[in-house]
Amino acid sequence: MKKKIIFSCLGIIVIFVITIIIIIKLVPGKTILKLTGGDNKVSDILCIYPTKISGSSMLPTFKEGETVNFNKCIEDKENIEVDTIVLFKEGEILRVGRIRNKESGESGIYFKVSPDARIPEVTDVFPDAIQGVFEE
Repeated sequence: MKKKIIFSCLGIIVIFVITIIIIIKLVPGKTILKLTGGDNKVSDILCIYPTKISGSSMLPTFKEGETVNFNKCIEDKENIEVDTIVLFKEGEILRVGRIRNKESGESGIYFKVSPDARIPEVTDVFPDAIQGVFEE
């Protein structure tokens, strides 16, 4: 009987942990802010998007293999400040870069983003592609 209770408790804990991981990885930041009301410990935890840096493109700011926490709960992606480090989606790949400039064109507002180690390699990034911001 005791074993049954212990296994049931362990099963509940495992399901709870898996649910939290899924929420952290898959639920959009704006949804988390709406559900939690924003400024509290729950939203602080759920808004963290840990990302492992691969490659040397962000040297000296980040080293290869370093895990960096990005905030995925961004209220206004169109007004992210220049010089902010962002995690953005390019196709199906997540990339990290620093906003160098904010511009607008026929398609709307977009950012000029490049890695710290290769500043001339600029990518145009639209607000909807930004997955998180690094907050020092």
